[in-house]
Amino acid sequence: MGKFLTGCIAIETRNARLNGSSKDVEGGGNALQNISYTKKIRNRNGAFPYASGVYVKKNIKKYVVANGHNISNVNSIDTTQAVTEGNPYKNYDEDVMGFMIASKLILTEEEFAQLPDIEQSTFKRVTKAKKTLYEKNITKKRKGRLMVTPIQAIAKTTVKDEFNVRETNKTNLLYTKEIYSTIMSMGFNLDILNVGVFSVSEDESGFRDYSPEEAENLDLNTNDEGIIFLDKVEKRRRITDTLKAIQHFNTGIAQANNLEDLNAKFVIMAEYSIGNNIFNNIFRNGVLDIEYLVEAIEENESYRLSKIYMGVRSGFMKIDGKDMKEVLQERFKDNQYIIIGTVGEAFDGYIEYLD
Repeated sequence: MGKFLTGCIAIETRNARLNGSSKDVEGGGNALQNISYTKKIRNRNGAFPYASGVYVKKNIKKYVVANGHNISNVNSIDTTQAVTEGNPYKNYDEDVMGFMIASKLILTEEEFAQLPDIEQSTFKRVTKAKKTLYEKNITKKRKGRLMVTPIQAIAKTTVKDEFNVRETNKTNLLYTKEIYSTIMSMGFNLDILNVGVFSVSEDESGFRDYSPEEAENLDLNTNDEGIIFLDKVEKRRRITDTLKAIQHFNTGIAQANNLEDLNAKFVIMAEYSIGNNIFNNIFRNGVLDIEYLVEAIEENESYRLSKIYMGVRSGFMKIDGKDMKEVLQERFKDNQYIIIGTVGEAFDGYIEYLD
């Protein structure tokens, strides 16, 4: 049985532009040179600003680095490829967010001859430029334990052009940037059981974190089933700091002139034995769809492992003229497994349960 923390947060922007875009993507053409675009999805209903999942994880990593976690070094192979260290026991990002290193080990005849027979059997002989070489696939890949959606507006949003002037020693330069005011949501899944659990295997075709040689060289303690376990204290720290990064989501983009409070204003989360995020689509037409949420909870009740923790910032959203927290407390007052409080109380409540 799995153990997945499934959740959704909402943030509010008053005057923001979270994730930039380019004129080529936005169709600005060559006429508009001095404009900073923001990412948005358009459909027949209008424009929906968003920030990508890569952007979300980048800011989570920024938070955990500030709290003392190791992040892998990324090395550039060429203009199109880059690889991480491939050491998830050491590095937060490779453990929690996954990695893939697709590479081959190539030995000369002299180097190959020095290997024991059992290790030689894992190589294949190839001829390149009339030279005999021995080649072995040393690919490693790990599933991301944290999965996130982009942060996206919950309703169509008017994106405005803000005109600015850059003073120079000659003619002042005009430039424009896109901004918006909206409520945005993001879903997340965290595989609680498998954070800090690493596999050791010779099989380069499947998922593995280390080869046996690597585990031995790094002096990592492997059990009889080829599994390495992170220290429980460090595992807890990686999980809780991931959640704190989601709660206190922040970004450096455009903050100098568009300072925003991007802390979560709403959160709902609970552990389920299935990895499907049942809270992904609970915002509809700009508000929380209470009946949709009720059905999602009821239809997945047999998979629920923990209480459901909800948190709302006072005055964040009105539903039919009432404060969201008041509506939620009234709707779920008879359900002892749903805890409703502040955003901080929701995160702290789950962390206490986790302990």
